Amino acid sequence: SPGRMCATCGSSHLTSAPALRAQASVEEYIASHSLERTLTGVVNELLAALPAEPYPFLAARLRAVAAGAPIAEPAAAAAEEEAAELLPEISTYLKAHDVADVIEGCVNSAVIARSPTPLLTVADLLEAKGGGAVGKFTTTAEVRQTFVDFFCQTKGVPHTFWASSPVVPLNDPTPEGV
Repeated sequence: SPGRMCATCGSSHLTSAPALRAQASVEEYIASHSLERTLTGVVNELLAALPAEPYPFLAARLRAVAAGAPIAEPAAAAAEEEAAELLPEISTYLKAHDVADVIEGCVNSAVIARSPTPLLTVADLLEAKGGGAVGKFTTTAEVRQTFVDFFCQTKGVPHTFWASSPVVPLNDPTPEGV
């Protein structure tokens, strides 16, 4: 059933009852796994260190936090203006490595999959992005195999591998073109 009208565009896409329930479900999932607090702390650590390769750094920190390591709590900003503006070198670093978009994509993947261990799922995806355990791809076969391996090895959301096969079954006795 349609809900209230969206104040921005006038449609009911964001305010329908199913959309509101889905949004509440996502927010509950994020809160139950402390994703926002954890990612904020880990990103703050990233910005303090500014490593040449951010994704292996983030993946390692997320794995450590998942194993029980503490998160560095952000220091309180001395003034509201300081909290609102990024230093130019940090802004450049974030843009150069596309950190916000990459993290958002990884988190979205974990949320969609409803991974029981979202920190580890995000760490796996970040590691793959940074060339950590996966490495740089040189062939399409490597890309495909990495994709298959990820879904077959994801804990909590098992997938079964089925070997590729042609559209027409092997040894098909029917004549072609019928």
